Amino acid sequence: MSARDDLDYSLVTLVNLLNASKEDIGGPWLVLTTGGLVISGQLIPNWLWFETYEKELETPSDENPWAYFFSSFKDTLKEEKEEQDKAEAAAESLAPRFQQAILEATTTGFIHLRKAKVFHPGQSPLPANGMLWRGRLIDIAGWSFGRLGGDAEGSAN
Repeated sequence: MSARDDLDYSLVTLVNLLNASKEDIGGPWLVLTTGGLVISGQLIPNWLWFETYEKELETPSDENPWAYFFSSFKDTLKEEKEEQDKAEAAAESLAPRFQQAILEATTTGFIHLRKAKVFHPGQSPLPANGMLWRGRLIDIAGWSFGRLGGDAEGSAN
């Protein structure tokens, strides 16, 4: 049994559908359980997560040395997305078993949230205004549609 067998394919499908979007269409709010914590936030495409971080880190400086890294990383992500789109388009003319192999090879391993808050028993949710969050799909023990922690609409993330 491979690690991919442990994935919740309904969640993977939801993430893949949103990752394929070309615009910020405002994904669903989710509640995730992972590693004894509960995390709540709005699902966003992988490219939007990196793009948002890049904007937050746009000006390289001594205080912000990560801007160069995220800029080049975004370019790499864009190239990978273009390659994935080409592979999926080419697969449409192949036999179903080959289509399935390409689909499995291009399935994402991460989930991305904005306005995310982490909940731990006996403590206030962190951070209060939400944050960008990225986690491995294989580490998600359970999930549901919904939103915890009140209104996060005023958050910049």
